[in-house]
Amino acid sequence: MAAGWLSNLSVWDATWLACEWAASDDAWHRLAIARELAAPVRIAGVWLVLDVLCADRDPEVAAAAIHAVRMRGVTA
Repeated sequence: MAAGWLSNLSVWDATWLACEWAASDDAWHRLAIARELAAPVRIAGVWLVLDVLCADRDPEVAAAAIHAVRMRGVTA
């Protein structure tokens, strides 16, 4: 899978955005970041962010996060 829009940011900016969106009250932001993390983008703490998203209350967000974990080569 090709890197997406998050890879256009610096590692620190991408990390900040991923953390902010993963903690957002807006399911659209959580889903967008979960989907984006399926791409080979580098962020600090990616596994922590994915862990939070895998337990998301929205099943679509959780499924996207589990997919991202699998795309990164780990079985959730």
